[in-house]
Amino acid sequence: MPETMTIVYGVFIFLALGMSVFLSSCVFWILLNRQVSLGKAIQGTIVAGALNKIFLTGSGYALASAALKNDSVPLYKSLASFAALELFSVLPWIIAGLYFGAQLAARTHWFLIVFFALAFFFILNKRKRLGDFISNAAGYFKGTSRNILAVAPLALLNIISGVCYYWFLFKVFGVRIPWGEMVKLIAISFTMGYLSPLPSGLGIKESGMTFLLMQTGVPFKQSVALAVADRLVITLFYAACGFLCGWGVISDVIKTRSLKKK
Repeated sequence: MPETMTIVYGVFIFLALGMSVFLSSCVFWILLNRQVSLGKAIQGTIVAGALNKIFLTGSGYALASAALKNDSVPLYKSLASFAALELFSVLPWIIAGLYFGAQLAARTHWFLIVFFALAFFFILNKRKRLGDFISNAAGYFKGTSRNILAVAPLALLNIISGVCYYWFLFKVFGVRIPWGEMVKLIAISFTMGYLSPLPSGLGIKESGMTFLLMQTGVPFKQSVALAVADRLVITLFYAACGFLCGWGVISDVIKTRSLKKK
């Protein structure tokens, strides 16, 4: 591939990720009933996303919610809004991943064992977090339902942005597979990573993506390189955004907690 096209695709990769962050922030802002400015919602979403990608999934919600609490937003409300945001962002991929994964497991028996093992460890290790997530999401939707129709189109656009990101990433590595196969691959590998007990599905998502790419005829080395690049690009993107846009939020929370201890 010409170097110029690689640069062009790289630019579109970061544009797709940026659009995804912006759409997630808009969804969160609406779910929060616009109690803070859109800028604050963007900061909170970036901080949560950065910590979720770098550390444990869900670890960023508590810190971002604490920051929003300093802006007079009740802690329970921001946590419930984050739970609803994750529901909109994750549930479609999980449903698709389980559906396509079941189809693949019917042909590949060891894959069925892996899927059941991941689901078991997910329930075992994250049952408290899962219970809190369901409780927060249920509390939000019980309190207000008018925002659902407003955020649904934005949530759909967010999913499309994610698919576009992978399409451009595949282009960089010269991987050409049909759109349907690509969506199937994304859904299954995402679900495996999400169900994994490891932080952000580290290693599990990459292994699943490598295997699925090889199933479509992509060579082993190319599959591994693409899967590792996916992890690095997303992690570095969110880490950079978290440092540039969210460091003020993180430092404010640390200062506030330090003053309370004194």
